Amino acid sequence: MLIAHMDTVYLKGMLAKQPFRVDGNRAYGLGIGDDKAGVAVILHTVAMLKALNFREYGTLTVLINGDEEISSPAGRNQFSKLGPEQDLVMSHEGSPIANDNLSLATAGIAAVTLK
Repeated sequence: MLIAHMDTVYLKGMLAKQPFRVDGNRAYGLGIGDDKAGVAVILHTVAMLKALNFREYGTLTVLINGDEEISSPAGRNQFSKLGPEQDLVMSHEGSPIANDNLSLATAGIAAVTLK
């Protein structure tokens, strides 16, 4: 299961302080990177698998959540139902730290068991 989110929430008035702008080939502004790359990676991965006609996997589940910023009250049931049915669940939210390390959790609530 590949998961990502599409919501970005900021306090009222922040947009005026940090407006969206494009400078050369870069975009700047609130939420410009908040999991947009994760959504893009998932969509491109599925498109590549389809283009290559690659089917050597079981069920591929994609869940893109719209309420992650508020602890997923609407999406939580889907995560709870679908997660245990999967062999692997991968969140595609980038780490806030730019390095090559694996992030097991970011600023939210997380529980991880590795064997």
